[in-house]
Amino acid sequence: PGCAVGGSTVRVEVYLVENNDGEIGLGNANCVEQPELIQPLNDTWVVFWYLVYPGTYAVCYAPEGSTEFIQQGVVHLLEPDVKNCDMLRNSSQTNLTHGQIQCAFPVTQPLTIFDGFTEETIPKPSQCMP
Repeated sequence: PGCAVGGSTVRVEVYLVENNDGEIGLGNANCVEQPELIQPLNDTWVVFWYLVYPGTYAVCYAPEGSTEFIQQGVVHLLEPDVKNCDMLRNSSQTNLTHGQIQCAFPVTQPLTIFDGFTEETIPKPSQCMP
């Protein structure tokens, strides 16, 4: 997700290029300080993290032999308050459509999607889906 509501488990999936090495980790808001949950890469296909607490998390990458992490993306977990939680619906509420949570994205920034086989660049959406 680009954003989700904290307070429940949110799975973050990072799909990687075919040949990779170095390390990948999760930073608190950015990659300036040493990221946590660092994992080595060895032609790794995908990395998963499960997040619960609200906040901003940065996906950070350090090439092989480097100790400097470079920010690759950001995920926002919104506060689980009434406003944010009311915008999301679960599958048991069949009479309601899924809500949407507005996230602020730079309008001109594209989004690159990699499905494990191909990479495609699309305009960044202005809304996050639950």
